[in-house]
Amino acid sequence: MKRPSRSFQQVLDTKPDHEASLFNLGLALCLSASLKRGSESGELYIRAEDAYTRLTKLSPNSRIAWYNLALAAYSRATVTEAVHQSSPDSSSTEEALVLLYKSALESFKRVLVISPNDAKATQYARECERAIRRKGYAVDSS
Repeated sequence: MKRPSRSFQQVLDTKPDHEASLFNLGLALCLSASLKRGSESGELYIRAEDAYTRLTKLSPNSRIAWYNLALAAYSRATVTEAVHQSSPDSSSTEEALVLLYKSALESFKRVLVISPNDAKATQYARECERAIRRKGYAVDSS
């Protein structure tokens, strides 16, 4: 049986702007990432972020596209943080984690522009802000 992500990618090879395939590719990659560990999981989240970024460019007012982009970025940040907790912290690792959390935060903020009362997006945005502050960085107030 073919992996679902391959089927979606085949459609995208011929129709790169096929929104449903971008959405479903991102979902398939996130599901696969959630079943993996470490850097393999992170790589799958990166690919999911790429699919969702493309989707947000095609549908800039899609709450679900921005939400899924934010979740993929947040998931990659938490996986990366867990992997690096077992190794000595370096300033470059900390800075990279902050950038990942800031990326997720910006996407959650975009969700909240589209859907101001989204409780889950608000909760995740606060989690990102806490993670950034925990690393000793300021959170932009915009």
